[in-house]
Amino acid sequence: MTVLPEAQLVGAFQLSAPDCEGMRYRSWLVARQEDALHALADFRGRRAVANSVDSHSGYNALRYVITPLSARGRFFSALRLSGSHRRSLACLCAGETDLAAIDCLTWALLWRHAASELQGLAIIGETPLYPASPLITSAQTDAQMLATLRRVVAQVAEEKAARDSFISGFAVPERTDYQEILRWEEDAAALGVTAL
Repeated sequence: MTVLPEAQLVGAFQLSAPDCEGMRYRSWLVARQEDALHALADFRGRRAVANSVDSHSGYNALRYVITPLSARGRFFSALRLSGSHRRSLACLCAGETDLAAIDCLTWALLWRHAASELQGLAIIGETPLYPASPLITSAQTDAQMLATLRRVVAQVAEEKAARDSFISGFAVPERTDYQEILRWEEDAAALGVTAL
């Protein structure tokens, strides 16, 4: 996983969805309702689904939390890549997979606008908080254009906040904040878990 490769950081949205904290959010561990009382350890040997291998919220965060429970670098019996969090949830509902990590912003948006897609699903755990998705631009973007981008995005965030969209603001975090995501990957690899 590469964080902010060959790019400039524009900033990140501050989030107000449940369990978001400013520019930090987390992933929910989601299973079918029939597994609602199970702990994460109970999913050893079952099937995971993730949106893509380069996703922090759906893949890296899930790998991070299962690492202490893994044996010889493995925890799940199979992994399916769905292409999106929404499709991962559909795979769970259809019984094709057993566990997914879904970021809490996606969950909140679906709960508000497409709650039927969450029927029969339950949150059985959570990941630690991590940095909100960065907004980036080309490494060649000049300082004036970068300032303009930040001004425009801040205005959009202000408009979204007024409409209760789960975006409450915009800020520019330190680029080094995103090294935390790489540390999660490195910590898992150090314990022998290089893939889900």
